[in-house]
Amino acid sequence: MRFPTTPSQLMPRGVGQFAALTALSVLALAGTVHAQDFEGKNISSVEVRYRGAKTVDEDRLRNLMSTKTGTTYRAEGLDNDIKSLYESGLVEDVRFLAEPVGDSVKLIAEVTTRDELVGVGFVGNSIFKDQKLAKESKMKAGGALSDEAILEARRNIEKYYQGYGYPDVTVTHRTQATGQEGRSDLIFVIDEGAKNEVRKIRFEGNSTFTDPELRKEMKVKEKGWFSWLTKSGRFESNQLDTDLDAILDYYRSKGYLRATGTIRREPVGDGRTDLVIQISEGDKYTVAGVSFGKMTVFKSEELYPSMTLNGGDAYSSKKMRDDITMIRRFYGSRGYADALPTPDIRDAGPNRVTIKYNITEGSRFRVGRVNIAGNTKTQDKVIRR
Repeated sequence: MRFPTTPSQLMPRGVGQFAALTALSVLALAGTVHAQDFEGKNISSVEVRYRGAKTVDEDRLRNLMSTKTGTTYRAEGLDNDIKSLYESGLVEDVRFLAEPVGDSVKLIAEVTTRDELVGVGFVGNSIFKDQKLAKESKMKAGGALSDEAILEARRNIEKYYQGYGYPDVTVTHRTQATGQEGRSDLIFVIDEGAKNEVRKIRFEGNSTFTDPELRKEMKVKEKGWFSWLTKSGRFESNQLDTDLDAILDYYRSKGYLRATGTIRREPVGDGRTDLVIQISEGDKYTVAGVSFGKMTVFKSEELYPSMTLNGGDAYSSKKMRDDITMIRRFYGSRGYADALPTPDIRDAGPNRVTIKYNITEGSRFRVGRVNIAGNTKTQDKVIRR
């Protein structure tokens, strides 16, 4: 069903992919002129020329372009402007035409802007009415229909469904011609999926840690008495993957380097499901030794005292991350802001590993002049303190 819209009305969301051809063309009044012949010349004027309906204000397009009257012609600058215009989601196609005018050059930006949104509709929705989904999309009518706005609207609709126990909902979209040039309807296609609220979360294969201990690492919760308020029992499909990673990281922070796991859903009826998390704990590992690769800024002896994961300790992914952060801070204190430590973990016998930090030191940076702007009440010297 299609809903006519006004600029003040909220609209639903979608995602669009558009094929676009970018071209940089050169026009000459006489003879043959190549793009490189304009490089470095002054730009006498920049004209915006619309192909098809004008659905985006010219000033808005100009604000996305660095190329302006009085600036110098640079092919790289035009490439950046083309990229900026496409990334705005407001144009379907754009190309620049260059024309010599004496010792200067005139530029024409030919653009085809996106259609203006005039109506929105939904297909495949049975749980919620069109009007409710249009409101939840938080998408405003009027103006060109950008990819960013459609994507955001689609995410809003999916999140609304997920909040009511539909974790597998998917939303796509298509545009529909209205018979008016430059004006289109937007249709959201919804696959609601089955309702899946979490009744129970249980673990299999865990002998080291209890079910309650492992549940604490998860954001997905079992449905409780106050689920209407806390939203417990409801989840997003990708949140299950995140929770599984958190559980396995908990194991690895306690020495179980090779811990693995999977999650499966077991429907129990009435839109409810049990989550069963199968754990393979593996053996507990000890760190046989910690070393460093080639370094020019520090000596190993300078870093060792600050390490939290050392030889003889139980392996811990958390401590290893903390040590990586510490190494970066050491390098940052000497001006190496881009230093990148990479741990190389290798077996060193039964249930033992060695850790070697190979450090890409990068270049040293120095702070030059510090300029402070916008301070109308506080003096620069006070801020610099």
